[in-house]
Amino acid sequence: MDKLMDSPWFLRILALLLAMLLYISVNLPQNDSVRDSNTGENSETLTDVPVNLYYDTDNLVVTGAPKTVTLNIEGPRSIVQSATKLRDFEVYIDLTDAEIGKQEVEVQIRNLSEKLTATLDPTYVTVSVQERVTKEFTVEAEYNADLLQEGFSAGQPSVEPKTVKITGAKDTIEQISYVKATLETNGTLDSTVTREARVQVLDRLLNKLDVIVEPEVVEVTIPIRAIEKNVPINIKRVGVAQEGITIESMTLSTDTTKVRAVSQQVLDSIQDLEVTVNLRDIIESKDITVPLEVPEGVLLMEPEQVTLSVEVTKTVTLSTVPISIEGLGENEVAAFLNPENGAVNVTLTGSPTLINGIEASDLQVEIDVSELDAGEHEVDVIITVPETIDWEISQTTARIVIQENTES
Repeated sequence: MDKLMDSPWFLRILALLLAMLLYISVNLPQNDSVRDSNTGENSETLTDVPVNLYYDTDNLVVTGAPKTVTLNIEGPRSIVQSATKLRDFEVYIDLTDAEIGKQEVEVQIRNLSEKLTATLDPTYVTVSVQERVTKEFTVEAEYNADLLQEGFSAGQPSVEPKTVKITGAKDTIEQISYVKATLETNGTLDSTVTREARVQVLDRLLNKLDVIVEPEVVEVTIPIRAIEKNVPINIKRVGVAQEGITIESMTLSTDTTKVRAVSQQVLDSIQDLEVTVNLRDIIESKDITVPLEVPEGVLLMEPEQVTLSVEVTKTVTLSTVPISIEGLGENEVAAFLNPENGAVNVTLTGSPTLINGIEASDLQVEIDVSELDAGEHEVDVIITVPETIDWEISQTTARIVIQENTES
């Protein structure tokens, strides 16, 4: 064996065999699985492929063209994968030479490898080419009135800016019936609100129109106020005060109350509120808390009660209050000529609390004769009462006669 290996012919034959095997392995066709994975055909479907339009955008408007199409591409796998990933092709519609009116046009593709086959869906579309028109419209603000909190009302909404420029096909512009900005909000509304709102352009059937709006967003303000006002409160007197009782004054802690109603109609119907006082029940000065009657349809009243301050005086007449004589000498006596009984009637007016506690014996009614000689005299009657009580007497002077006391 060693001799065979050392033979040059053996080595030459072995090298020839190896060379033949290598040649066969290189030139034999690859199996199907290898071919499919590297050089086989492949297809891919792409959806929502954007479509570019080319036309005179300064003077024309195109409608009816799809924004996207579906594209199917077929070809070598590696090229399909590259096109799918890079998307360096363009799908477009060329309307640079289009005339005014409706027409069928082809959807085209470019910058796609020549080794790929493209199928577009749709391939042809019907578009409308029209004159481009720009017109100014006033924006109308709107909101959901059901969002107003009970007891509140909304004034006239305002929009800033008040007008917008709308650009579109001439026949589309002619279809415009409403240009609205709807205020969107969460929860109920109980105060003035200002928010941005998108402008909507609608036809008479409230279908949205395909136009360009500038600006697209405006500022909407809804003025909201409470349905309320200040209502006067009046004192209604009923009955007759008890004898001797004079009601000097009755005042309220407030002469108005703020009333909030469910509607303006209810609010307008409320002219005033009354606090009823039965004079027969008033016998002294005091503060009385009086609840206000809430009218139907009123949601809020501030205040709901008031304090009524009553000032009362009482008048009593004390009859035959004796007049005392002060200042007589030791040997003098005096007699009343008028009043003959030496007494007067005293009428007192003041707080019932003080008046009720006074009796005739509590009063000091007198005349001073210390400076008088014997004879007849008319003397002022002096009365002393508490400072807070007013008084009147039946006569302010007394006629007396002073004589010497001969009995002593």
